Amino acid sequence: MKALLYDMGGVLVRTDHEAVFRHWSNAAGEPIANLRRRWRAREAYRAFEVGSIDFEEFAGSLSRQLQITLSLEDWRDGWNQLLAGTFDDVLAEAKRIGDAIPQCIFTNTNPVHEACWRQLYGHRLTAFRHIYVSSTIGLRKPNAKAYRHVADDMGFACREITFLDDNADNIAGAEAVGMQTVHVTHPAVAERFLASASTRRRSAPSRRARGLPTAMAASATPRSASAATPYSSRTRIRTSTFTARNPSAEPTSLSICKWTMQTPQPSGSWRPVRK
Repeated sequence: MKALLYDMGGVLVRTDHEAVFRHWSNAAGEPIANLRRRWRAREAYRAFEVGSIDFEEFAGSLSRQLQITLSLEDWRDGWNQLLAGTFDDVLAEAKRIGDAIPQCIFTNTNPVHEACWRQLYGHRLTAFRHIYVSSTIGLRKPNAKAYRHVADDMGFACREITFLDDNADNIAGAEAVGMQTVHVTHPAVAERFLASASTRRRSAPSRRARGLPTAMAASATPRSASAATPYSSRTRIRTSTFTARNPSAEPTSLSICKWTMQTPQPSGSWRPVRK
């Protein structure tokens, strides 16, 4: 592992889709259940995220599909309700890694959300060398061209990058171009992976100093994700231990398989196209 690439929503930034509908429901005087049922904005959503349409066009599409009429300001205010804070422990681990491993973000997003999260959370994202925004580069995950574009701009081969995302389709897309992946099905997955990567990075020189063979230095297995912080009895955890076994790798490199934690989703929870 020579570089880290993060998704934003669901990995670094909390999202609240229900808050979006609540705002629009209140502004329009329309039952929220009707808005959930009518949501079919995938095509316009994707076009907005690659910069093909502007917010006014996107809001017009929403108005037709949700069958409500709002001012552009209400559409925007509701849209920005999606951003609901940050995963502070994950950001703390990324900050701890610092410049030891190049870190960037690649997010499927749009100019309205970008302006909002830069204002709200920009000061929390200083550990990342660059933030790749789909609406700026004109490409979105899981398009293979998007991953290759980002990898090329970062200056690394896809196989040298470990990608963290909460969306299974985006993970599959990254794996298809050769990236190593961490499927973040719970924030603790990212937190523990980063903590382990940071520990390995710091401890690698001492292994070399003790004269351990390169293959041994690269093959230590971190503790299982289920061995640390306790979870409530309602949380089901499934982990597959990741182990570096690459004899040709540098002692500080780490080959990632999959590390996932699964938690039950609330019944009736809504998921649009994930960021």
